[in-house]
Amino acid sequence: MLISDFKDNGIEKFTPDEIVRTGATLASVQVFTMIHLNTFRLDIDRATVLLSNGLTTGDHRARWHPLGFAVDGAFREGDGPVLFKRVLYAALQAGFHGIGIYHNGTAYSFHFDLRPDRAIWVGWKMHGEDEWHLEYEFLIDPALFATGAVNRALLG
Repeated sequence: MLISDFKDNGIEKFTPDEIVRTGATLASVQVFTMIHLNTFRLDIDRATVLLSNGLTTGDHRARWHPLGFAVDGAFREGDGPVLFKRVLYAALQAGFHGIGIYHNGTAYSFHFDLRPDRAIWVGWKMHGEDEWHLEYEFLIDPALFATGAVNRALLG
């Protein structure tokens, strides 16, 4: 993408500097990714932070990251509670096909991408854990898993 793409495509909720701070270059990020993310941010009506190495750089399982079609982000805890279903619906409405919503026992983060087929999951880890647990069958708020309020064994 180019600096002019921000104005030309109405990307008002993100800046070129935010992209560069992740470690990515503007040229490595697909303009459509940022158009969809801008739509998400407008709909969710709260700050969305792009994570370091959350665009085209870093280690990722999703092959969409190095191609510029994926983004990892988070919400600032001080901005109030995050409603899991609201995030999910806003991501769907924005046009993302790959949607992962995560909770680390304290805060929410997300992975969104523009893959051709739909894939939706939640991820969680208990405080102090290194590995994420992923769930593709039950779209339950990952905070309920991460805080121990829901036990995966009880669901299946």
